Order: sequence, then structure tokens, then C-alpha cells
Amino acid sequence: MDTQGQDTGAQSATNTLFALPRRMGEELWALFDNADSITATIERYTDTWQAYEDIAAFSSFGPTADGRIKPDIVCPGELVSASSSDNNPSDPGDTCSVGRKSGTSMATPMVAGHATLIRQYFMDGFYPSGAATPSDSYTPSGPLIKAVMMGGACDMKGNTEQYLPLEESPSIRQGFGRLC
Repeated sequence: MDTQGQDTGAQSATNTLFALPRRMGEELWALFDNADSITATIERYTDTWQAYEDIAAFSSFGPTADGRIKPDIVCPGELVSASSSDNNPSDPGDTCSVGRKSGTSMATPMVAGHATLIRQYFMDGFYPSGAATPSDSYTPSGPLIKAVMMGGACDMKGNTEQYLPLEESPSIRQGFGRLC
């Protein structure tokens, strides 16, 4: 309907879709201060959306005081499925389950696991042939393991902690990318 009550064939709806921190809301309000209305189309959040493509809102980022890119690499740490206990040892029927947790406590074990697998690859002599060759076995240095992780990282395609499109790596938010 238009303002005179005539059917225009257009459909219109007003929906509140999300909440924002006050500061971000004030910034958005300032952008549209003189607008009579705002129309937005949001298509991103579908059943195929992958949370690991976004930077968690609680993440820190660079650059460092001397201009270096940080973080070096990122790893999913938000709503990660992991083993969980109900912390009730007197209940033998339900003491272990799977829960979803967030934070460095979830991301750090994934990075450590990656580093361990890379180290094992060199220790078992898979480099350079790709087949386990005992004569090629050696102990890789920490910087080599880090370089392999960074060189094999995937460019993230999601959003920043401010829900803006994430810049390509290397960047101050995703470093050299996400472990893949």
C-alpha cells in the first residue's frame, strides 16, 4: 500500500534483526542521521554460513607498536564443539558429553595440534618426498614449524569483529590467514 492506501504490489516489513553495542549504534546513527528511512538486505546468514570465516568479537589484533602484523595466524575459537563434563562425579550416568565453548582455550589446542602434526611430518622423514623415509628424518626448528603453518593458511572470507567485510591476508585482523 502507498500512503494513500493504494496497493502497489510491493511488500514492506519492519523487523529488528540484531542488537549493537551503544558506540556502534551511535556511529551507524550518525551515518544515516539525515535519512528518512533505511533499507537493508542481509543474505549472509544462511544454513551454509561458516562461523570460522569470521573474526570473533572478543579477538585482539595488530599492528604491534613497531608495525608488525599480528596475529601471525588465526584459528577458530568461537563456539567450538569439545568434550565437556557435568562436573558431577557422583552421577555415573552422565559425566561426559559434548559442549560448545569459546576463547583461546579452544583455539590454542588446535594450533598446538597443527604444530605437532607438522613436527611429526618432518620427524618421520616425509619431507621432501612425501613418503616416510627414515634417512630424511630431522627435528624442525620452531620458526620452520611456524613458517609452514603461516604458508599453508587459508584466507578468511568472513567479517571483522565490527561485522564489516574482512580484508584479505596478510592483515592486522587475520594475520596470514586461518589454519586449514
